Amino acid sequence: MKKIALFLICASSFSSISLYPAKFTALFFDVEAIFHTNSMRASSYIGKIDSLRYLSSVGHLPSQEDLFKQLKSVKAQSTQVTYNKNLAMPLIFSDWLAAVQPNTKLKDIIQKYFNHKNISDIEKKVLYAIVSMMMTPQHLADTQEVSSKIETLLSKLKTCKVKLFLVGNWAHIGSLRSEFPEIFKLFDGVYVSGDLHLLKPTQEYYNLVLAKSGIMAQDALWIETESKFTTSAKSYGLNVTTYNIDHHDELIQTLRSYGLSV
Repeated sequence: MKKIALFLICASSFSSISLYPAKFTALFFDVEAIFHTNSMRASSYIGKIDSLRYLSSVGHLPSQEDLFKQLKSVKAQSTQVTYNKNLAMPLIFSDWLAAVQPNTKLKDIIQKYFNHKNISDIEKKVLYAIVSMMMTPQHLADTQEVSSKIETLLSKLKTCKVKLFLVGNWAHIGSLRSEFPEIFKLFDGVYVSGDLHLLKPTQEYYNLVLAKSGIMAQDALWIETESKFTTSAKSYGLNVTTYNIDHHDELIQTLRSYGLSV
């Protein structure tokens, strides 16, 4: 009886383990799950003195909310709405992320808009400096970093016979690829908005990525960083989990629950 019981336990364990890896054959990591902005590097493109002058004039340091608010009314060609840190981005940024208009033209449009806007000179200077940094691919790539935790996770996943894809809203991926060549070697494919001319969280974006990667929807797990992206992906019938760098272990546990040895 003991031998039979032992056999049943082993068989059960083998069955549960062997079924899980077949659950997902591909993981789609949002670009912001991998790359994070180094605030010190980003602030260097503004300058400490100008940041303090902005603080003195406005009452707080320059923020994403300030930039989005001031650019909300800028005319744009894109109608695709996207988000960053749960804030709706101005449509002029949708033009940038989906490569609808050249960066040089977008910066010119924004600079002219600021010139005629009723805000202080220091606000115009600082907010445009942020735009210029964002829309200069080499500068934006320079502000990015990769956490050792996510790098270790990607390396482990490469041994799990699962395909890895880098996806998301990023305008010019070439500079980021040049800055972090070793990270990009871990991915089987890269599908970003600047190349696809589509933005998350539109359904067309997800459908096109799946078609180009050759992955069936039921075989893919999407790792998102924006709650609005997670909600949208779920509404499209996709498998999705939300990643927060401050709760990295939660992603580890999720992946392990699907039989991935990480």
